[in-house]
Amino acid sequence: MKRFAALVLLVLLASGAYAQGWSNFFHPRPPIVKSDIFGVTETASAAVWQFKPTLSLIAASFTPGVNGGPWVNGIFNGAGPALTYEYSTQDVNGVNYAEYSVSLGVYFAGATNTDPNFQPAVALMVGALNNIANVGVGAKISSPADGSSRFFLLASFNINLTEN
Repeated sequence: MKRFAALVLLVLLASGAYAQGWSNFFHPRPPIVKSDIFGVTETASAAVWQFKPTLSLIAASFTPGVNGGPWVNGIFNGAGPALTYEYSTQDVNGVNYAEYSVSLGVYFAGATNTDPNFQPAVALMVGALNNIANVGVGAKISSPADGSSRFFLLASFNINLTEN
C-alpha cells in the first residue's frame, strides 16, 4: 500500500512538472500584460500551476496514542522546508497570489534538552490563503519514545520564499 501511494504521488508530481516546468521556481512570475488594438494595456489574470519553495512551521500537531492511549498534542513543535505545487493567479496589479496548494514538507522537531537529536518527519498538506494556512497528515521517520503513533495530524503556516 505504501508503494502504491508513493507511486501515485510520484506520477502526479511528474505530470505536473512536465506540464508547467520549473521556470519560475526561484523567482516570482512576471506580470502578464496584454494590449489591444487601441494601445490600451491591462494586466491579464492568467492562472497556472507551478512549483515553489516554501518554509513551513507546524502550528499544532495531534498524535494519537497507541492501544487506546491519550493523544499527544504539540504547539509550534517543528519547522522545515517544503515543496509546494500551487494554483497561482495574478490580480489587476500583476501581483501573484496562490489560491490553493499541495505541499510536501520535511520537518525537524524535538526538545534539545531531552532528545539527543531532532526527530525528522514528513507531511503532505493542502493549503489556502496564499499558502499561509495548511492542514495535513504526517509521519515521523524515527520511532517515538513516548509511546505515541508515528502518524499525526497537523496545521501549519507556510511562507513562500519567492513571493509567488
